[in-house]
Amino acid sequence: MKTQTSSGGAYGPDDYFITASAQREDGYREHSRTETERLNANFGYQFSPDAETRFYINAGRWRAEIPGEVTKRATLTNPQAANPTFVLQNQQRNIDTIRLANKDEPAFRRDHRGAGHKTTWAVARSCGARAANGPSCSVAATP
Repeated sequence: MKTQTSSGGAYGPDDYFITASAQREDGYREHSRTETERLNANFGYQFSPDAETRFYINAGRWRAEIPGEVTKRATLTNPQAANPTFVLQNQQRNIDTIRLANKDEPAFRRDHRGAGHKTTWAVARSCGARAANGPSCSVAATP
């Protein structure tokens, strides 16, 4: 099942756009359910025809059960079966991400090739894995 909604508008020098989506899949195999939610938004303010600032927010949540590998024989006899060890250990990959960004276009340096943009961003990621080889996660920021 998948759903999405969005909204946007402009009010004088202010504008915005927001979209949110969610998806759930039960998966073909046992222990393979996946759920994702995403939010993307941007908010802008125009100081003059040649100068504006824009803020961006991107957030995501991903939950996935990992069915694991099975033998060829198991696949041929029961293709929907998961690896019993993966099920017993409840192996999953769970990732949460938030990204914040700002882009300024000052009047004195703006041109149509993108030069003069000042961009600042930060990313925060949290990974939870119930697996022996879980994902590597880090937090990064740049001025």
